[in-house]
Parts: sequence; C-alpha cells; structure tokens
Amino acid sequence: MAPYRLKIRPLNAGAVEWRVEVPPFSPQRLLYDALAAAAALVPAYLLRLGWVQALLIALAAALASALTRYALAVQYESVTYVRLMGVRLRTKRHWGLWSSERFLPLRKLQGMIIHEEVTPASVHFYVGLTLKPEPTNNNGSGDGSSTGSGSSIAPPLAWAGANKQISRRLSGRRLAGDGGGEVEVIFPSLRPRLTLLRQVYQQLQPLLQADLELLESEHEGARPPRPTPQPL
Repeated sequence: MAPYRLKIRPLNAGAVEWRVEVPPFSPQRLLYDALAAAAALVPAYLLRLGWVQALLIALAAALASALTRYALAVQYESVTYVRLMGVRLRTKRHWGLWSSERFLPLRKLQGMIIHEEVTPASVHFYVGLTLKPEPTNNNGSGDGSSTGSGSSIAPPLAWAGANKQISRRLSGRRLAGDGGGEVEVIFPSLRPRLTLLRQVYQQLQPLLQADLELLESEHEGARPPRPTPQPL
C-alpha cells in the first residue's frame, strides 16, 4: 500500500480540510512498469526481433503503462467540514478524468463512525458519515420527519457496533446498514490505513457531533411548547 500523506488545511469561514495525498512515485508503481516492459518482451521474442527492436517495444510498453496509470490514478481525496453547514467530499484524479465532488448538508447527517468492512477478498477499515434514513409515509404511518429528537444523533461508535451487516455495499462509496440508514464512505478509493483514519476521526468527529447537537437543540426550541394539563 502506498505511503499516503495526510494534510490538514484550515480554510475560510472556519472550514477545515483533511486531504490524503498519493506520492507521485512509489516502488509499487515502478514494479508495475517493469512488469509491463517484461510482458512486452514476450511477443518480441516470439517474433524473433532484434534486441534493439525488443528494447524499444519494452520501453514503449512501460511508457504506455505509466501514462495510463497516471491518467487514471487518484491524486488525492479530501473531506472538508464547514461548520453548521455540512461536509464536502472530493476525489481528484490526474487530468481530471472521473473526478468527483459531492456535498452532504448537516441536516442529512446523523454521525460519524470508524468501522471494519469484511469482504471475501479483503478486510479493511474505513471512516464514514452516517446518513439519516429517508422519511417514509406509508398508509399514513410515520410523521415524515427525519430530524426528530432522541436517536437522531448517534454516539461516536455505538452506531457502528450495533450494525454488523453494515458492509453491504450499495455503490463504490456508500454502504447500507440494518436500520435503514446509509453510510457515506470517506476516502473510498484510497482506503488509507487505520492510523490515518483514526487521526481524521478524532479531529472531525467532535466538531460534527457538537454541530449536530446544536442543530438538534435549535430544532427542539422551534417546536411549540406542550400544553400544561389543567386540574379538574
């Protein structure tokens, strides 16, 4: 796994960005280029070409492999938190191919978790933002509100521990939990190590939790007071 670097950048209006960057060169990438060059030597040998022509074919194959990987590789992934507004998630690739950027409003967030995903081929940790379930109103049941009090704000790790089947993947960056909610995965392409994820979690989770509690208190204060029962 590449030695990713974490950069923390304070922005305007109290926003903070956590950016995971990929080094431009790594031994793993050089190994891939060497394998591509070696694979190109096989048809050159079968065609009984000269060593100069075989060397040129190997160099061309290594260059094509390097350019293709550079164009498709992720340059960095970042999460930017804007106080009392929401979270922006961004995946930046070289040359801008298949880059993505999305914003999650604070009112749609429920909390933040750090969790382990187990698949038949791999086991890795991830940090995710738990989303509030979409409001449902079937045959008049349900109030259609997703910002109610009580369980709308999840404790830091209780949500992750309560959902053992959270690893059911809906898309490349979103998981589904048992309770009907979804989890937006941070850094879905790079999948950095647990030590880096823990650092992001320990810094971002208190900010998010404080703003969620403030939003919840404002929502509770906007409700009309309950009528006091009068004695008979």
